[in-house]
Amino acid sequence: MSLIQQVMALLITGVILTGCITTLMADDEPEIVVEEPVPQWTYFNETYVFNNAMAMGHASTWEYNMTVNNTMTLYWDVQCRFEEPLFGEAGYVNITLERDGDVLVSEEYTSTETAFFNLTFNASNITGDGFTLRIQSVGSDHTLSGGVEDYYIIETAIEYI
Repeated sequence: MSLIQQVMALLITGVILTGCITTLMADDEPEIVVEEPVPQWTYFNETYVFNNAMAMGHASTWEYNMTVNNTMTLYWDVQCRFEEPLFGEAGYVNITLERDGDVLVSEEYTSTETAFFNLTFNASNITGDGFTLRIQSVGSDHTLSGGVEDYYIIETAIEYI
């Protein structure tokens, strides 16, 4: 075998071995897998129709069974009607989202005709549990004035990570 053939064989062997070593080294490195968090959803819906002649209050509380690790987006859709009574002011519905007793968002809705309201609330860098939705309202059935019942329909959805 000539010197040129020996050098070429040596070079080819070196290239092959380098490829094998590189392949072995690449296989030894762990693959980095980044898991994207999967958003979770929770819901609560409530409907209430007032059936009393005089203005009365109604309240309800819903405690969410969820643990938020980073972000939360709250959506609520409200449909309501609170007719003007003979005496006093029209009724209302107030919706409040709290975390461990601290108010995160609170809105009050009223309309003498059927109305639709929407709210989107975003919170980031929020962790923990203890989220509570409080609904407080005042209304009547307006039988004394010949009107129709006050009512509200609330649909809530929370997406959280």
